[in-house]
Amino acid sequence: IRTVKTLHSPCDPGSKENNMNEYELEMGPGGRFAGDGRVNHNSQSYSIHKGASAYNGSTILGLTRNWVGADSFAADCGQLLPVQSIDKDGNGQYDDDPASMAAAQKRADSIYRHPSGQILYSNPMKEGHAISNDWDRYLCAGHNNKSYHGNIPSVGFVGPDVDSTVTFAGAGGQCYSLKSLVMEGLTANQGQLLRSDGSASLVNDVQLKQAVQEHREAKASWIFPLEVLSQPHQAVRN
Repeated sequence: IRTVKTLHSPCDPGSKENNMNEYELEMGPGGRFAGDGRVNHNSQSYSIHKGASAYNGSTILGLTRNWVGADSFAADCGQLLPVQSIDKDGNGQYDDDPASMAAAQKRADSIYRHPSGQILYSNPMKEGHAISNDWDRYLCAGHNNKSYHGNIPSVGFVGPDVDSTVTFAGAGGQCYSLKSLVMEGLTANQGQLLRSDGSASLVNDVQLKQAVQEHREAKASWIFPLEVLSQPHQAVRN
């Protein structure tokens, strides 16, 4: 990615001003990406999948940010925590809770829950040691038939008509409205998805579920399928 403008979608007028502000900074004397080498959460339209792999083109590389998923922090305002991408108990389902931090040194789980409530994931760049980031959210194959809240699917897209009173837990357990994820040019059951093979398509909730399942089943370069993404949002409070 050469410029921060690449991370803005015309379907997302709400982030255009912030994105342009960062673009102007990168056009300055230093010429650094986004001005300081980092993109603000409210300046981009696309989530980046940390489990994308050049070894398998079917893995998800990115998608528009208007998906729901699962929270990366256990807080009262959150609705759903991620499940592991591996079948730990052998029941044939991907429904196992995050492991405790006591198990982290063994590096035998895909995700962990810190006593603070933070969810961490097995990081291939650190030989499987668990890490987390403020903008982590999860798209879990084990949640393909799971509701995030009421009739709002976990693996699905939201539009401008989403119930603004429904909240999710963000960085450090801070509470935000699902309105934070909305892109004005996309309705519920509608998003854009990019795979590691370079293909891009407009997808609905059924197709997103299929892509999440295929991503989980893909044979990539790491021992665990990673289901964590960096998800930008507009930090709307309700």
